[in-house]
Amino acid sequence: MSRPDLARPARRSVKRPRNTSNGSAARSDVYRPLHYTDSTTQAMVTPPTERAVVVILEKAGLLLGREGVVDAYDRAASTEIANASLKDVRPDIVHQCLLALFDSELGWQRRLRVYISLFARSGRTIEVSPALRPPRTFRRFKGLVAALLRDGAVRSVDGTVLMRILPGSVAPVVPCGAPVVGLTNAVAAPVRTATQLAREALADPVDDNLQGGVKNVAGFFCISCTEEADLDGIDYVTQQACLSAYPTTAHVMCARICEGFTRAAKIIDSAASKSE
Repeated sequence: MSRPDLARPARRSVKRPRNTSNGSAARSDVYRPLHYTDSTTQAMVTPPTERAVVVILEKAGLLLGREGVVDAYDRAASTEIANASLKDVRPDIVHQCLLALFDSELGWQRRLRVYISLFARSGRTIEVSPALRPPRTFRRFKGLVAALLRDGAVRSVDGTVLMRILPGSVAPVVPCGAPVVGLTNAVAAPVRTATQLAREALADPVDDNLQGGVKNVAGFFCISCTEEADLDGIDYVTQQACLSAYPTTAHVMCARICEGFTRAAKIIDSAASKSE
């Protein structure tokens, strides 16, 4: 039996301030997108005067298992996806889409705003910085995603946040009432070229006076990272379009819409120079 005078005094609980210096988004009503800095001067780079293009990758099959990112074609991951459909766990499609997006002229000009929606699976959204250069190999990409899902953010060597996880869906990203074009292979969707969609977006960009969301945007586009590239269950898409009369994969849609904006900008510039 211990003596009462020798008993240890109870520790006083001290509330520590919450550390918000990591890359995760603060739980506030105002959404603040990632900025990008110059890796050589560590100075904030002024965003381009041209309007950005927002691409939302929906139904992304990114799932963290015991041995890293779960892949549908990996036998070791069969236990993690026992209750899920194999066709929904496709991190390779996300990797191909990121390569197609950031290897385009829009990506090099840092006019792309890319978001990866995990809302259907875990209720989260990944924000990708315009300064990201995706890994060339799928193995390195899986390691990057594993670190992101585990830590909530991925930083570069100089401390720049390259990817971070936002709580909830993509609702804070899209302004209220903004048009969102969904690229799909649905038979009912009309066939439109990427240049036509880009010229319409540049001629009538998203109104910056709309409540919430990302500002200075030419257009919002939604692409499903599934084998069928279907948009079933995506309620914020206002119109759908097919980029080809034949079935098209997700990464080809990403490449075509970026090329469409590049061609549309050149057409507008050439028309302006002729008028002068």
